[in-house]
Amino acid sequence: MHWITLTLALGALAGCRSFVAADGGSDTALPLVVDAHVHAAMRLVSGPATSLVDGQGGGQLDAERARRGGLRIAFSAALLGAWEDGDPEVLAQRQFAAVAAQQAAAPDRLALARTPDEAQAQALGGRLVLVHALENGRDLDDDLAPLKRYRDAGVRMLSLVHSSSNNLADSGGDAARWQGLSPLGARAIAEANSLGLWVDLSHASEATILAAARQTRAPLIASHTAAAALVPDNPANLSDTAIRAIADSGGLVCVFFGSEALVRGYLPQARDIKREVVAELHARGIDLSSQEAEAFAAAEFDRRLPRASVADVADHIAHVVRIAGAQHACLGSDFDGIGPTAARGLEDVAAYPALFDELRRRGLDENAIAAVAGGNLLRTWRVVLARAGRGAAADH
Repeated sequence: MHWITLTLALGALAGCRSFVAADGGSDTALPLVVDAHVHAAMRLVSGPATSLVDGQGGGQLDAERARRGGLRIAFSAALLGAWEDGDPEVLAQRQFAAVAAQQAAAPDRLALARTPDEAQAQALGGRLVLVHALENGRDLDDDLAPLKRYRDAGVRMLSLVHSSSNNLADSGGDAARWQGLSPLGARAIAEANSLGLWVDLSHASEATILAAARQTRAPLIASHTAAAALVPDNPANLSDTAIRAIADSGGLVCVFFGSEALVRGYLPQARDIKREVVAELHARGIDLSSQEAEAFAAAEFDRRLPRASVADVADHIAHVVRIAGAQHACLGSDFDGIGPTAARGLEDVAAYPALFDELRRRGLDENAIAAVAGGNLLRTWRVVLARAGRGAAADH
């Protein structure tokens, strides 16, 4: 669920254990947080003017709040919405360029990275590190040439599909076209493996996930999802079978912070509220991407629909740990995509410590928390690059 893009669409329809110093002089160290899925890029091109350094202009992610929350590395996804017109590569490059411009303007606070070693070194130097990712492999042609161009542009994670089935794979939120992967989708996974692109199965149907697990020779990831065993009415949530299939590839399941995936019954109501909010904003002549629109939407959601809690996020993490083991769990907040549906107490990147405290209360030890917080992502990213061959990892 992406607040900015979905409101636009509705309108159109209408092993590494690392720590960082705690903020405020506390003696308690924070685990080094790596988030598998944020939308800094999308927000920069779709929302009001925003700073990734100090948060001026709003949003849920910036370097200052990230420092307080322990976030040091995040995969920043350029979303290619099925409803968007135009050349997908042009749309993606516009988002990558927006992030690069912010980094160039504040190189002491922001960094871009292409390998886990580079990312970790920059993070330990005090910068918020962003890694380009691409959400939705729509419109790839038969030669798959764009994949290499994306890799050369710095992309390190590629999701096959979003909310609509495409020419690669079936979405969990749409009618099946391929009963899983298309022949082109199978080739795309093989090419992504060769290039060192981490294949992301968020939003994919279960048949797609099982087919991808048979096809891949590198670990898979679901960068932002939750457990269908706890919330079965969100089609993006994963069954235990799907969780195990990803884990069996050596991959990771990253838990999402949006209420629509965490609370049973939330999603159908949220869809209705979004439509009504968009209609009201149009009636008032308010730009859907403005801060005024975001504030109005947040107030309406809080008034009409109870949000998830930190405990709900912890429930889903605990479920993944129970099914697959702590070495296969991670965080994929979807900050700057979830907007007003963010779990209460996890509204922005300063809030990760509240989640770690909840996990401690449930008995997770510090090694397991450090792994879930970011260690698993760094470790598994290294495996993805190693399976690609040294050339793909080192030369670009």
